[in-house]
Amino acid sequence: MSKTYFQIFFNLSFLSFLILCSSIHEMGIQNEDDLKFTILEELPIGTVIASGTKLGNLYLSLSNNNDNNNNIGKGQNFTQKPRILNIKDPGVRCFDFKWLTLDKQTDLGVNELQFIVSDRIDRETICPLKSHEMNINQHQLNSLNNPQNNYALDSNYMNSLNFNHDCTVTLRIATINDNIQKIYQIHVIIEDINDNPPQWNIDKITIYFRDDDPPGTKQSIPLAKDMDIGINAKINYQLLNSDSNAMSTTNNNNNMHSYMLNDVNNLKLRATDMFELVTEKVDMNHFGDERLFLTARHTLDREAKPQGWDLIILAVNNEGSVPLSSRLYIHVNITDVNDNSPKFTQSLYKPQLPNHKVGSIPENFPVGKTILRVHATDADEGKNAEITYSFAPDSTNQLIHYFFEMTRDGELRVLRPLNVDIKTQQAVNTPYLPTTVMSFDVIAVDGAGIAYAKTGHTTIQIEVENIDDEAPEIRIHPIQSLQETAASLSNPQPSHDTEIAVLENQPAGQLVALIEVKDPDVMISHIISQCQLTGPNAVNFRLSYQDSANNEYRLYTATKLDREKQSRIMLSVECKDLTDHITTSNIIIHVLDTNDHAPQCIEQMYRFALYEDDGEQDHLDITMTNRSWFTPNGLAFITVKDEDIGVNSEITFQLSAESEEKLKGRFSIDSKTGQLFAWGPFDREQIPLHEFTVIATDGGKPIKLSTSCPVTVKILDINDNPRCFIPNLV
Repeated sequence: MSKTYFQIFFNLSFLSFLILCSSIHEMGIQNEDDLKFTILEELPIGTVIASGTKLGNLYLSLSNNNDNNNNIGKGQNFTQKPRILNIKDPGVRCFDFKWLTLDKQTDLGVNELQFIVSDRIDRETICPLKSHEMNINQHQLNSLNNPQNNYALDSNYMNSLNFNHDCTVTLRIATINDNIQKIYQIHVIIEDINDNPPQWNIDKITIYFRDDDPPGTKQSIPLAKDMDIGINAKINYQLLNSDSNAMSTTNNNNNMHSYMLNDVNNLKLRATDMFELVTEKVDMNHFGDERLFLTARHTLDREAKPQGWDLIILAVNNEGSVPLSSRLYIHVNITDVNDNSPKFTQSLYKPQLPNHKVGSIPENFPVGKTILRVHATDADEGKNAEITYSFAPDSTNQLIHYFFEMTRDGELRVLRPLNVDIKTQQAVNTPYLPTTVMSFDVIAVDGAGIAYAKTGHTTIQIEVENIDDEAPEIRIHPIQSLQETAASLSNPQPSHDTEIAVLENQPAGQLVALIEVKDPDVMISHIISQCQLTGPNAVNFRLSYQDSANNEYRLYTATKLDREKQSRIMLSVECKDLTDHITTSNIIIHVLDTNDHAPQCIEQMYRFALYEDDGEQDHLDITMTNRSWFTPNGLAFITVKDEDIGVNSEITFQLSAESEEKLKGRFSIDSKTGQLFAWGPFDREQIPLHEFTVIATDGGKPIKLSTSCPVTVKILDINDNPRCFIPNLV
């Protein structure tokens, strides 16, 4: 088995490699700056989708920027990759940009920018079909003819849907060159490969036939599902004996059958001699337009084989280099009894509500209210004519079981509030209904008991009409996110609002964020009537309406921002639709610091004092000892302030060059703390006052700012000179 899977994986990888050149091609550009590429799913990580000039205007903008700087091909101009803004959207993480690594002696040029595959591309995960086709759990299929089965929506099966024929991943790309910001879009169309086998969500089922059932008696079998699309999802069914190679084959395009017995001389009938597979087309243009039945080929005799029959249904897709298949084990139980099945009065039921077209119900239909009632009759008498109704045990209508219920007396009711609105920010497992026609089967089962009961089938079709009942949804894509610049903030705080970083002192008109506004009521109208900025800080920003098709806005600064005046700005975006449903989204804008303030001296003149040296001390001892300052703690400091933050406010101290020369080592200062040291020698009678300058410089890059702080040190007298008489001159 492992060898087979390895061969499948190898063949698929090799096939992807062979057709890569022909499968990756550039399509027509929707807008001036848009690019479109078509690729196969499951391409190897690192595959180059496009590079250089194939990147269209993205390439041209980089090239033009280089021409202006006369630096074409210089690696230092291309160290920053184009930035993908909508990285959280489905499938976007599968793609990235990279620079091609060249020899160190070779300059890096724009042609080496590559658009590549960076993660696994699984089309079925990225683009699930927004449909109601669901699968049911194995424990819900103990018997296909058991009307007592109850169903509840299992979120694990939301990923078991069929898939869209059109799978497009749109990337929003931002580039910043010479302070010019540009936004591009790349549309990547992902094409399906045959990488999923047809399969059932159950391993084994029990089918009930009755004793003396004539040839042609049939019981429904759940269809296998293939998560691929188109020809890759074409399924053929084969009926096998559980213990041999004798088989019957049914083709989905016709009902031709062939039978192969291991031994033509063996007169003992086997399971495939007694039963065959039959497919029937249903006259509908919607999903579930085919049914699979196990049909008796001969009159059934329970006494001939009381233990029943065991068969295998093989679902096969032959479109790949290696056939993909799965098996469903069937046990056929032959029972005695009741000879009339319930018959519905209609083969197709549709709701008929006042002021609505036939077959449709509004999205706000009340919970618990009856939509329609089905009715069947039974020609038998007594208990065998007592009919109960339920949903058919079909593996494709789990979403129907979640939103609706069928009562035992045939009433179809709304079980939960109906929802057809596709909310882009909700959890992926939250169910919603399609606005297309949904078709599902209902069965009528008589009261003869599970071993003898007969069933009748009918179909219900419902279309849920969308109404405008949802507020718009706002999605904000920061040009510079907070996470990228958290180190530049003094105290970043966690928040559930959108947080954006903006440099101070930039001219008005800086692009801050892209804002997308979507209406879940997409089938009603895609027009959002108005979006505006609110709050006391709204005057500092402006919204620009960019794209009516996608309801896209751009947020710009309207003034030059000053971090020292306001470092954290609260802003709100308010949008409303045509029915005045309003949504508000909050934005926190962190203004990042630039080195625009020089250090400031706390005092106009720093004045200190200390005692002169004792004349009787050794001169060497005097010059080696730091003197005690005439201050409360015996220490002296030069203190300054800087209104910037971070490295822009980190101060270093030094004596000016002129002071260094003049003081001749009598004083020094700690470069980090600003503490002054007095080394001497000091003689008041020689120099009673020392004046010098301390330079305070911040750590700004690339430009450092500094200031000069004047300092005077007064030398205090001690009694270090003897008395002397001055003769009077007459």
